[in-house]
Amino acid sequence: MKRKTNSGIVPKRMKLNPEKGEVNWAPNHIEGEDELSQTTHQRIMIEESKKSISFQNKIKTKSLMALTFSFRRNSINNNSTIQYLKEQYPLFFQEEEQYDELQRLTAVDIKKNLLKKLNHIVTNY
Repeated sequence: MKRKTNSGIVPKRMKLNPEKGEVNWAPNHIEGEDELSQTTHQRIMIEESKKSISFQNKIKTKSLMALTFSFRRNSINNNSTIQYLKEQYPLFFQEEEQYDELQRLTAVDIKKNLLKKLNHIVTNY
């Protein structure tokens, strides 16, 4: 039976340990990165996300997403809402960034593996 808090709300059970395959569940912050630098990176990402995808600087966006990974994971692990993530990390919701994020989280190239498996299925059909 779950215990209620004084407010009468049953708290969600937080996941403290990574699941199988999650190698970067709660990564350490990159040396030299702090709240101020993260805020700067987020502002740049928000400005970059306002551009059409074809005009975005891919090298810059990938770099910014890698630099903010540990802070983003911390937000996700602390049950941030989708709306909050969309506001703070708008590039996170682009297809290529989803593949990159999964690779940062699991250390597996998901896109490459998916295409390899699909190719295997198609050729053996």
